[in-house]
Amino acid sequence: MKRHLLCAALLAAATVCAGPAPQAYAAGCDENELYAFVTGSQGDFDSGDILALSMRNKLTGNSKPVDNRQTGGGANAINPLTGVHWFTVSGSKTYSTNPHGTPYNWRDLSGPSVKDGFAFRKDGYGYFLAKTGGRTDVYSFWHERPGGRQRITLSGMAEEPVDLAFDGRDRAWLVTADGALWRVDNVRTSTWQARLAYAPDNSGERVEGIALGRYEGEDTLFVSGSFTSGERFIARAVPDGGEVWYDPVPTLRGSGSITDLASCSFPSLNSY
Repeated sequence: MKRHLLCAALLAAATVCAGPAPQAYAAGCDENELYAFVTGSQGDFDSGDILALSMRNKLTGNSKPVDNRQTGGGANAINPLTGVHWFTVSGSKTYSTNPHGTPYNWRDLSGPSVKDGFAFRKDGYGYFLAKTGGRTDVYSFWHERPGGRQRITLSGMAEEPVDLAFDGRDRAWLVTADGALWRVDNVRTSTWQARLAYAPDNSGERVEGIALGRYEGEDTLFVSGSFTSGERFIARAVPDGGEVWYDPVPTLRGSGSITDLASCSFPSLNSY
């Protein structure tokens, strides 16, 4: 990441079938919002709450669609067909809830042991990354039948991914901790073949989350993470030849911080 931009970014604060026909997005799913896990104290937000940030207003906002009493946020996602939030805590426990509802624990998704990423396709299929036996696989499930999850083999990546998101063309974007962006063009197979889309610019930031949306009128890929100093950021991914650097978005000032990201926006990302 280019150093002159860093100070601007401080945040103190699987089934493989094609799925059903496209449906209208649920009323509770606002494609103009970015959903972020809060860790630590952030004003009225406690660790594990999910915060809604407005992409129309430079990622500001104070809406809390999920009041999570389970401390410690992990991965989070939102189903565009239902507006239901899904999230993990303590590495493996999976919950879902309507906005402002009471989270329900899905014991059917209690394993594999560690889940690093969570996302939904626009047709309502959910995906999560899970570490089993020293490797990371992808699992998919239809949101009405989470117990019927299926494992997808992830091939081609030089490093383990930490999160994933889907664009409007049903391509999967995966990010590694060092900020490299990988893409899978065909996600309707039992083996995902990933290719490196953009290498990181090697500035040393640690990336934890990825989500897509439209920011200032442009299709945007967002990441969240921390600087080498430990301070947090949300940033826009900016392609630069074969590399990517991250342009931080100044937002949320306080004592808390943000980890994983999610959205129910599916831009085409034609500029990426």
